[in-house]
Amino acid sequence: MPDKDNVMKNKQYRHLNSWFFAIIMIAAGLLFLFKDSLGLDLSISKLWPLFLLIPISFLLMELIADFEKTNGVLIPLTILCVLMAHFLWHNFFGWEHSARTWPNYILAPGLGLLVYSLAAKKRETLIPAFTLLAVAALFYATIIRSTLVGALILIAGGCVLLIRNFLRTKEEKGGDKRP
Repeated sequence: MPDKDNVMKNKQYRHLNSWFFAIIMIAAGLLFLFKDSLGLDLSISKLWPLFLLIPISFLLMELIADFEKTNGVLIPLTILCVLMAHFLWHNFFGWEHSARTWPNYILAPGLGLLVYSLAAKKRETLIPAFTLLAVAALFYATIIRSTLVGALILIAGGCVLLIRNFLRTKEEKGGDKRP
């Protein structure tokens, strides 16, 4: 059961975060509103991915308030950050590149799972994370027509599976008495 001091600190922290993010959102809105009079070249048609900062900020507030209970939000938090950067890149450098950057839609959840695995020390999500990352890397290798990269990814994946199977066989024979 959480102690009273920690509960109070979490409530105070959330309250302060709420004020901070509210002020940031108002400032961003004012920037868009007065961009012409300030001489800024901001276009909502290019910066719309920044609206993903709204759910990102709420997820971040949850994470900061109580990491142990809410570390699962690292997955959507990472996915939204990657996709926000991806969409901003397309808006500034052209959507004609989307034929070569579509593996980012596989890469984003893979990175989300990896960040969660590392930060929360959860090994269960490492296999799906590396699977998604390897698939994205393999697709990127085919897009850039690099058989070397594709071959290395396949060889590395095969080696990981062999080592994993070797360690499992060793454990089953009683070589490793871990619980």
